[in-house]
Amino acid sequence: SRRATSASPRAPAPANLALQLASIWCDQGRWEESDRLARRVLEELGPRGSDHSLVARAHNVLGLTAMERGQYEDALKHSTLVAQTIDSKSDPARWAAMLRVKGSTLTHQGEDLAAAETALLEACDISERRGHVAALASTLVDLSNIYDLQSRWHDHERVVTRAHEIYLELGAPLALAI
Repeated sequence: SRRATSASPRAPAPANLALQLASIWCDQGRWEESDRLARRVLEELGPRGSDHSLVARAHNVLGLTAMERGQYEDALKHSTLVAQTIDSKSDPARWAAMLRVKGSTLTHQGEDLAAAETALLEACDISERRGHVAALASTLVDLSNIYDLQSRWHDHERVVTRAHEIYLELGAPLALAI
């Protein structure tokens, strides 16, 4: 068999793989790369992207990176765009992710902890019903931050303990260390 001698241009990754990579990069703190990839997916899908789940995933990634950078208004804008794209029944996993971004952003802002708690509790409920235990554990950790800020030590200990138990079951050493 004959091998190609010239480098062929690499085709862009399918949108679902690109968004998975963008999520991983976001978790690694590679926010510029994550944003670029999520924005590329949105451009490829067009202004009225037919795959609402992919549009929602891209906005969730962009919202999370905005939150991590302290760009809270942008993070909340992306959460609103997700809520306008899907609903909790049509795509519960993306809805829960949006609620997590929204709740965590509101927590970081420190202005409306009641709304943050409501969003994160709903995200926990959805994740638990769907069996998404890793998402549930991460959201419980986010919820513990609210309880910590409010000096609600019993609630804080309860959710942190539950998250820890889930991480033990999953064998997630990094999450346990954090």
